This record gives sequence, C-alpha cells and structure tokens, in this order.
Amino acid sequence: MDLSHRSFQLRLHAFQLIPQVQNDNCDIARLLGSLCYGICGQLFRVWEEDAFVSIDSLVIIANWTFKLNAFLGYTEIKLLEIIICLIQSKKLTKNEQCALINSIRRIGTEGKQHFLTYFIQRVALNTSVQQSGQFSFTTFSAIRLLIQCGADVNALSNHWRRINRPLHIIAKCSNILEAKPVIELLLACGAHPDAVDHRGVQPKDEAEVRDVKELLSTSRHLSLKCRCAQLIVSQEINYKHYFYPKLVEFIELHRKSDSPWTRDDLW
Repeated sequence: MDLSHRSFQLRLHAFQLIPQVQNDNCDIARLLGSLCYGICGQLFRVWEEDAFVSIDSLVIIANWTFKLNAFLGYTEIKLLEIIICLIQSKKLTKNEQCALINSIRRIGTEGKQHFLTYFIQRVALNTSVQQSGQFSFTTFSAIRLLIQCGADVNALSNHWRRINRPLHIIAKCSNILEAKPVIELLLACGAHPDAVDHRGVQPKDEAEVRDVKELLSTSRHLSLKCRCAQLIVSQEINYKHYFYPKLVEFIELHRKSDSPWTRDDLW
C-alpha cells in the first residue's frame, strides 16, 4: 500500500472516531463537512488511479457526505457517479450492491430531488453518457436508479435558478431519441403530464420539438382522476378542508401555486 492509500485509510479511520454530530452544534457540523470534502478528494484520487475503491469505505463516506451537506455540488455528484458505476459493475457481491443502493436511499428527499433534476437536465442538454474515472454509465440508468431509490417524479425542484418538475425539464430536450425513454420512464413511474409548474405551465407547453410535445400531450395519458382535479381547480372549488391530505396534494399538482422559494433563494 503506497503512502497516499495509507493516508486515506488513516484519515478515514480518524473520521469514524468522531462522535455523532448534534443537530444544534453548527461548528462541529461545519468541521465534519470540511473533513468530508478532504476525504472525498482522496477517495476520488484512489478511484482515478485504481478504478476501484473499498465498498465499506465508500459507504461510510457517502453516508456522512450526503447527511452533512444538504446542497448538491461537484463533490456530491462525483460521489454518486462512483456509486452508480460500481452498482452497474459485475465486481460486487449482492451484499455490497445492496449497501451502495441503501446509501442512495438514505439521501434526504431534497437531495434525491436535486440529483434527479441534475441528470434529467443532462439528458435535456443531449449528454446521454456520464464519465467517471475509467468507467462510464448512461444518464438514463442514473435517472432510473434514483427513481427506484425514492426520488419523486412530480416534485418541484429549485435547480439552476429555475423551479421545475422533471417532465418540464425533459420537455426542453431537442432530441426525441434522448427524450423519449426518459419521458416514458417518468410517465410509467407516475409523473403527471398535466401537472403545472409554479407559473401554471404544463410540460407540453415547454416543448420546442413537435415529437416531444406530442409525446407529452395530455390527451394521450390523462386519467379521469386528473380530469377531476383540473375541473376542481378551474372552478375554484374549495377542497382543502374536505379531502384527505394525499388527495389535496394530488389536486395541488394541477394548480398554479405560490413559489416556495423567494427571489433570494433563486439568485
């Protein structure tokens, strides 16, 4: 084991000895966050050089990093890309694969939404393959894995200063061959083609390519339940105090609502 690998293992061992962070101790949380980034940097170098990392080490680092850092950044994306590469490889045991999948499942709701939005945005920009070290994986496979691990296909997400739902993002893709499998996956997993964004715009209205617009046409997918929700919204029927929470949440998908973010959040 060379010096850099030994340094990485010692640093990781020291990091594990640090007690659990209390939610109200911001100073320790910031310190741990900084240490996480340092360890991640060493992990990335090992990955680039060896094309493999210890699964146990990766799971520990991933769990801490995704827990301590609420916002999506370069480090978190690169860490997730390594996890995806290893999950798709044939080198892992079933237990190792499950451990990596569970590390994605443990990511918070907002974090998973950021990741899902990021990869859908990559497809919309015609980037169908992601490179990580000596390996690559399809962007579509990353989207599918995140959905399998609990990412919400209907949620609004604040990404790159825009508030959008997944279907609204992929609707902007100019390549029907890239857009079609993602749209079909989102629809199959419960995405609503008639759900509006914070401006009251449906996904089909965002499409600039006719084939994409046709694929998102609500007349092809709209259920009776969605039609009823649209009617309730259009007639301004008071529903919030009469229906159970899940149904209210469903109706809200079809209603233009006030943005949950302020201008400061966006800029």
